[in-house]
Amino acid sequence: MIRRLRAALRPRSLRLRALIVVVVVAALPVFAVWATDLADATVAQRMEMSLSALTRRVASSGSPVAVLDAQAGQGHARLTLVGADGAVLAESDHSGESGWSGRLTQWVFQEEAPPSLAVLDAVRPTLADREEVARARAEGHVSGCIGLSEQRLVACYSARHTPAGIVVAEQVKRLPIRALYDARFQLLKVSIFVAIAALLAGAWLGNRMVRPLEELRRQVLDRVDRPLSAPPVALSRSDEFGELAGAFNRLLAEVRDRSAANEAFVADLAHEMKNPVAAIRAASESLAGQAEVTEARKARLARILDDSSRRLDELVTQLLELARAEAGLQSEERAEVDVAALISGLVDTLRADPRLERLTFMARTEPATVRAGSSSLESALRNVLDNAASFASHAVSVEVTGGAVVRVVVDDDGPGLPADALDRVFDRFYTSRGATVGTGLGLALTRAIVEAHGGHVAAENREQGARFVLTLPAAR
Repeated sequence: MIRRLRAALRPRSLRLRALIVVVVVAALPVFAVWATDLADATVAQRMEMSLSALTRRVASSGSPVAVLDAQAGQGHARLTLVGADGAVLAESDHSGESGWSGRLTQWVFQEEAPPSLAVLDAVRPTLADREEVARARAEGHVSGCIGLSEQRLVACYSARHTPAGIVVAEQVKRLPIRALYDARFQLLKVSIFVAIAALLAGAWLGNRMVRPLEELRRQVLDRVDRPLSAPPVALSRSDEFGELAGAFNRLLAEVRDRSAANEAFVADLAHEMKNPVAAIRAASESLAGQAEVTEARKARLARILDDSSRRLDELVTQLLELARAEAGLQSEERAEVDVAALISGLVDTLRADPRLERLTFMARTEPATVRAGSSSLESALRNVLDNAASFASHAVSVEVTGGAVVRVVVDDDGPGLPADALDRVFDRFYTSRGATVGTGLGLALTRAIVEAHGGHVAAENREQGARFVLTLPAAR
């Protein structure tokens, strides 16, 4: 129990964070009322400043009567021009209107219409007899505010002396937060009960979130020492935690598959290296066991050693290239490569090869550029062309098309691919040309290089022969 409590109170514990969130949410209304009361306290000051600026603009216009209505509408106030004899010369009342902020406040806090100055006029002296008008005549400008209806209304005024008379600006507003502020202690009592319920709900929610994670963590750590033989993670839930457990199980399955693939790779590698190593050993034993070696046998043994060492060198080199490609060619510098020019150069090389003089090579290309490592891309394309040439009867054709995706299609007129080879032709060490021809790594290297560049390669049979299709994203 103590250990669980300590875990719950850790600074980064999800349980503690859940408790903090629910307590803050429960206490937020009380804090909001106290905070917004500060905003209500500045309403009168802001109204007084606004009305003073309004009368200043009217007075500076030179023609107060002409601008009275426009200024009253702009300030959502009532503007009145009082003559020297106390008569009202002009008046414009827009105090019942409000801007978008006023309409929003009214919608949130009340359904009543904004208060009207006409209601206040019924209980106040006439404008000519009010103190602010007399003081404006004597002092030039006065302004102020008064609280009404138990401080839930505020009425402000600004009176300014002008050559045309006294300009009086008036405005009244409700203090919607004030009603809530008056009920703050009752709201605090309610919030205390809500906070207690929130604490219980937060503790329950924290356990609901953390306990499955702890169970999942325990099971995953149990499988660290035996990831390949351990059973799947058991967390029978249909929520996000169940999906997370499923993701761990997929990861474990991928690790098992990758381990099995590596095991098969090592077995294939040992098998491929076994023949040339055995040939080298046999040749060395033959040389060591005979006192005299004829020139013919010496030449034969030299040829065996040369062929075996060359095959080992080719095998190791291609394995290193394949490992780099399968790792994503991270250290390779990439630039824009003209695929059409690259294909044309490779086809010209094949045409000049005397061993392939029986074949016809055709290339149809259009402008196509990809961002790639030129040497690795050339190696990938050469492997596909060499493979097609080794199986073709009379011709090999290549077509390059550009666009958003660059597509390279290599066709041959050979016997085609066996049905069981379509899924295996890109596997490491798979070959149908015999053990003495090639290493079975060329097409595997092609796939790794193309995929490292964000592309895809596929093989299929045609009516006569095989087809290899390479797709790569075009350079942007």
